Amino acid sequence: GVLWLTPAAEEMQEADWNFPEGRFLAYVLGPMEQGQAPIFIVLNAAPEEIAFKMPEMDEYKNWQQVLNTTEAVQAPTGLASGAQTSAPPRSVLAFAGAA
Repeated sequence: GVLWLTPAAEEMQEADWNFPEGRFLAYVLGPMEQGQAPIFIVLNAAPEEIAFKMPEMDEYKNWQQVLNTTEAVQAPTGLASGAQTSAPPRSVLAFAGAA
């Protein structure tokens, strides 16, 4: 399944979808098969950096960055569940959940 999240890592409600200036989208894609990691995708279409919180899910204590479109060389970065971080302007970030 797909879990749509606000920058505060809370599940999006109907009002969140109707925000006209919203240029931030984040969602967790559940694992397709048993034993696979979920993927957390962050899309920032704004011309400025946007702060966001990593998802908090009981079974995943850490998130490993697997993509940052603003970096020429991908540096694997680990972030704890619930950690505060930010998305660079006009970027796509992807993280894989880890136990």
